[in-house]
Amino acid sequence: MWSTLIVGVSLLTLTFSEEDVPPFRVLLNFGPISLAFFEDVGNQEVIFVQVPSEYMSEFVFEWTFVITGDGKLSDCPKTDVVVLVRQFGLPIPNPQNASHPESTIINYNDTIQKSFPITETYPDENQFSMSFLNAGDITGEYYVSLFLPPLSNSDIEIPSGCKYLAQLTVIGRSTVHYNQATVESQYEIQTLNSNLYNTNYSLERARSSILSTDFSTMKEGYNVTYNSSVTYSWILEPYSDVGGTLRVTVGFGTGHLAVNGSILRACISRNSYGAVGNEWNNCIHGYQMIVVGKTAASQTRYWPFPKTGIWVLAVGVECPSDSCIDLVTIDLNVDVINCIESCHSDNDQGDCKLYRTDVLFFSACDCKGGWQGIACTDGTNAVPRSRQLLMTLLLTLSNFVFFPCGVIAVIKRYYSESVVYFFVMFFSTFYHACDNDFAIAFCLIPSYNTLQFSDFYGSITAMWVTLIAVAKLSFRLESFFHVIGIMAIGVAVTYNRFSALTTLIPVLFALFILALKWGKQCRATQHCYPEKWDWLFSIVPGSICAIVGFVLFAFVETPSNYFYVHSMWHVLMGSAVLFLIPKEKKHSWLETDRNFSFCESNVAGTLYSNVDIGDSSPPTVFRMEMSDSSSTSS
Repeated sequence: MWSTLIVGVSLLTLTFSEEDVPPFRVLLNFGPISLAFFEDVGNQEVIFVQVPSEYMSEFVFEWTFVITGDGKLSDCPKTDVVVLVRQFGLPIPNPQNASHPESTIINYNDTIQKSFPITETYPDENQFSMSFLNAGDITGEYYVSLFLPPLSNSDIEIPSGCKYLAQLTVIGRSTVHYNQATVESQYEIQTLNSNLYNTNYSLERARSSILSTDFSTMKEGYNVTYNSSVTYSWILEPYSDVGGTLRVTVGFGTGHLAVNGSILRACISRNSYGAVGNEWNNCIHGYQMIVVGKTAASQTRYWPFPKTGIWVLAVGVECPSDSCIDLVTIDLNVDVINCIESCHSDNDQGDCKLYRTDVLFFSACDCKGGWQGIACTDGTNAVPRSRQLLMTLLLTLSNFVFFPCGVIAVIKRYYSESVVYFFVMFFSTFYHACDNDFAIAFCLIPSYNTLQFSDFYGSITAMWVTLIAVAKLSFRLESFFHVIGIMAIGVAVTYNRFSALTTLIPVLFALFILALKWGKQCRATQHCYPEKWDWLFSIVPGSICAIVGFVLFAFVETPSNYFYVHSMWHVLMGSAVLFLIPKEKKHSWLETDRNFSFCESNVAGTLYSNVDIGDSSPPTVFRMEMSDSSSTSS
């Protein structure tokens, strides 16, 4: 099933000379790429599409969307794929309708937006197309953005195994077989006519790093005659400039001081040369900047993801009276930067990050603590710092319930189990200190994946060794199940740590072993096992804590209540361990009531035989037994 979106773009008079051009041509095959749910601008996937001039009359974007998963595809929720298409510049997604600073210029009307449904059905119902007719621009420079709608719109949790993939095929349909004419060069059309201005300066680019470029002139071009204009121009290029933010600052300088009441007017626009130069004090075709006369007064404007091409800035100063001097000095700064005001990182609102997708680099703000927007300035959903601290402390300090678990395990000589409990406390604490977008987040090690793996691995292993300890198996069986369980849990957590089966299967298998052991014990002793006091003070309360914790974790926990419910899960699981650790001391190889012989295959102790072959007397036998006091007898 094909769903077609016809995008009408204003028609320019473009004709083509007869050439040997195929009527249909695949211009691009890209993907499949994995899509992410939108949280910040950095979550989008951006594709650069260059359409040759002979195919600009009609070209088609053909999309294929696929859901894949480790389990049942029906477990992966149906959602939409949001597609943005913008010519000459990267799209600026804003599905949250977040506000942006007044100094930031964003025009959402130059972006085509369409949402396509994606289901588990493959592939017939997940194929769509977007047709562009008479696009009319010779360069054919398009930027495509893809992402999934924000998860914050609902409490639906997406299983970690679900992956949403997209593939793009661009097909061009040539028009040279239908009309003939001559194509003019785009940059010839855009050449500046310096006769339109009193003074024109071309700013030269000086690139310092990725998405960091300064534009300046070597001439003395910052003095302006009153009631006239000076025009500055510069070119923004694909790849190197489109992924950053254009920043323009104009104001009064300290050379020829402005008369009080002077008004600096600036008009900035892309590809509106004559209009901007002649209308610097009106600025109908561009964006106006006004600075009232005062030394060092200035104004700054930002254009995130600016379009490529020639940009023009016309600056003029109005004299408030007849007493103005001939010249006034202005300050001008034009550059491409990474993010607007560094995403206000000084206020802990966000961080500026560099992203790479396809062949493009772009910078975007990674907002923290509920801040939103292109510059992390929309505080509609911002979380107060005091609440950030409370949520983080709940998640981290709740893990300290495993500290008494480890101490009690050591006292009762469950040494292996105690190591697991201390491991859980340590890594779960630092994982949850890192696992949030708050300003107070702290990551002990740079690898977030390592912290996450250790948290899941330790938690499931703690459940396993606790149930094995409750079963009170023999030393050899206990060692066997410890090793086999730890290895299996490591593989399962690596494969899919978020699946409920990763936790459920080890727990159910350990309960099966526990049931077999208790059944055998009941049959051997001919009475109920364990004793009723064990049921009353250990097994029943421990089981209740574990069951309530699992219900909260599996069925109650949502993104909105995660900090509170998950903290309760920590406390309940730690309490379950405290109740379930058996009271009796576990038999150890350090104890003296076991004898071990390599010859006799006893359980503990070591038998050493010293035999002299030439002596017919009975061999001397030395038996070493180790006790708690490390005494030795022979």
